[in-house]
Amino acid sequence: MEAPRLVDAAWSLGTYGGPLGALVRQAKFRGDLALTDAIGDWLAAAASGLGPVDCVVPVQAQWWRVLSRGQDIPVRLGRSVARAMDVPLVCGLRRTGTGTQVGRSRAERRTHIAGHYHATCTASPRVLLVDDVLTTGATASTCAGVIRRAGATWVGLLTPVVRAWQNVKKP
Repeated sequence: MEAPRLVDAAWSLGTYGGPLGALVRQAKFRGDLALTDAIGDWLAAAASGLGPVDCVVPVQAQWWRVLSRGQDIPVRLGRSVARAMDVPLVCGLRRTGTGTQVGRSRAERRTHIAGHYHATCTASPRVLLVDDVLTTGATASTCAGVIRRAGATWVGLLTPVVRAWQNVKKP
């Protein structure tokens, strides 16, 4: 898989099918807050070598996902990363629309997610997006485009796990 379009650099710690992926799934689907925070700490440790950014922007989950899972995983992960990088956590993306990306092909994901994210503020020049999983890059590309239109000149992406490993760097 290529790094997501409109994202300048992408980093992940492991693969979705590996042991870290199993921990991410446990945190995500069992609502394990302590495990989510531990994964956030691992991301934070890795983020220290990524270079300077002005802020961390989580790819916030839909409100009904937060209610059903008891947490907004990207926000919790992003909070740890922002604290470690000593930059603000900016919840500057709002998701509209309905439906899920789960089970959709790459083309379907791009079409489905288009127009579903909107900036809620002016973006800083160097933004680090944080999400829980990089699957096809459709969501990351959409969010990066929104953030660029809001003023960012560089957008990076950090996730604990990626579905395919090509062209995604380990921090």
